[in-house]
Amino acid sequence: MNKYITNIYGHSLQSTAMHGQHTITNLAQEIGYKEINIAAYRVSDDSEEEKEKRIDGMLTSVEYGGLVIAQMPTWNGIAFDKVLLKKLRERAKKLVVFVHDFVPLMFIGNAYLADAYLEAYNQADLVVLPSSKMEVSLRAKGLTPPVLYQEVWDHVTTMDFPETPCFEPVLKFAGNMERFPFVKNWKSETRLEVFSRG
Repeated sequence: MNKYITNIYGHSLQSTAMHGQHTITNLAQEIGYKEINIAAYRVSDDSEEEKEKRIDGMLTSVEYGGLVIAQMPTWNGIAFDKVLLKKLRERAKKLVVFVHDFVPLMFIGNAYLADAYLEAYNQADLVVLPSSKMEVSLRAKGLTPPVLYQEVWDHVTTMDFPETPCFEPVLKFAGNMERFPFVKNWKSETRLEVFSRG
């Protein structure tokens, strides 16, 4: 069975979203997955017909009957992601949605998008989420497919540790401090290390 994974391109070189998807894609390629390039562009410039044609072009290498992991979101907007997942569902024997970020939970102003995202994600045979807490939240909003937890977000490294590292209660957050202002008002006893420009 052919195996595929989507991967976003065309974002800022500082994009943590693009970096995260590239990391997962590199790991998947090591076990035989083929990459599906998803380009960033202004989706609002496309009619529905043009959007479908553009997505068909991105999927020309995807044979019918395989396994596809769709890394979500593509950051092209839910209107794009819905069509992409519909097209992938038509081609894939098994469709997995790997959720890096759930946009409606990220910012209060995006909460109204939850139904649209879940309608798209409910096309999957399996959804990969970062935690059980997110599953509870999404199930309450209408998520139906089985869920697998990704559990730990980490960075690939080739470092050799001369001794076993000791546990430290530290939360490391990678993201723009202006977009995620909670880091400026951190009140937990757990130390927070932020990796951000500036």
